[in-house]
Amino acid sequence: MLFHDPLSGPARDGWRVPPDRFVDAPGGGRAYLLEPGAGRTIANPPWAGDETWGSYRLEFDVCATGENDGWVGPDFHVRDSGLGCCNLQFYSAREHDEVVFESSARWWPDELAWKLFPMAQRPVRMPKGEWARVRVDVGDTFANVFVNDGREPCYTVRHLPFSRGGVRLWNYVGSAFFRDLRVTALEPGEARPALADPWDAVVGKEIVRGWAMSPPLAEGAAVDGPAAAAANEAWRDAWADARGVVVISAAGREYVAGKCVVLAKAVVGSSDGRARVARLTYTDQLTMWLNGDEVFRGERRGWFDPGRSAEGWFGRLKPDQFHAVLPLRAGANELLVRLEVNEPLFGSGFWVRVEY
Repeated sequence: MLFHDPLSGPARDGWRVPPDRFVDAPGGGRAYLLEPGAGRTIANPPWAGDETWGSYRLEFDVCATGENDGWVGPDFHVRDSGLGCCNLQFYSAREHDEVVFESSARWWPDELAWKLFPMAQRPVRMPKGEWARVRVDVGDTFANVFVNDGREPCYTVRHLPFSRGGVRLWNYVGSAFFRDLRVTALEPGEARPALADPWDAVVGKEIVRGWAMSPPLAEGAAVDGPAAAAANEAWRDAWADARGVVVISAAGREYVAGKCVVLAKAVVGSSDGRARVARLTYTDQLTMWLNGDEVFRGERRGWFDPGRSAEGWFGRLKPDQFHAVLPLRAGANELLVRLEVNEPLFGSGFWVRVEY
């Protein structure tokens, strides 16, 4: 056992930031109440553990209040700085009790970068005012989520960027009661990804890698991407995850602090100079050029934009979602991307592969 607190108050030893609000809960007894307070999220979320924690089983009872629509759940693999963590939450709505878990990575405070990951494979019922037992088996770069002792998880999320760190309870507008928090160490390999990953079919298939990215430009800037790229000399290596997703968010808040434009470039080779099809996905809004000629101009995929739909995974990255024809020439070809970061709070990035 790495950590245990019944959350019936007062807080036990071992918290780095202790929970501080214990109330009479549904069904009797005392529990910790997590609610937004004056803002959309709690100011000092309860936090336990450190970077000695790797793979572990996180368990807790949760009861949504039903007082507002929003997200609530745990962070895990929280780094000692408090930054850099994986986030898991369910959306609690006043009108219904069927919820879908969602995941994100958080590289800076207040970020909820859920556009970079798919939603749960199936929803579960978690009626408001009723207690549910949630178990999260956390591996190095994945997590399986179980509800009420289900034999199969409702969610397996992969390609998470952080592999070690503590646990934190967090919310975004949503509110819930928590009790009986337990964290138990798992042996290496004891937890394995359980459900099929929608990215499995494309990972490893001619994914474009080796991207360089520009410093952020002003919002709305660089309409002519090739001209801006030619004038830019401060390129840096872009970080990409195992899928080949170029994650602009991972550059850090000091780099992408708000709405902006980021350019990225990579080299695509061709042995025969034949036209090929590129498959791609992106957050926010993306334009792409090949050897200086525009080959793709995508629609906006923001919170209130037409590109945000259930079919489009609500603005999240989705493999092979869009396509472009690339008139390649024999030898090296420069692929240039202009990403208009309209919603930095929700994560920004893109992914491209070429069918040979």
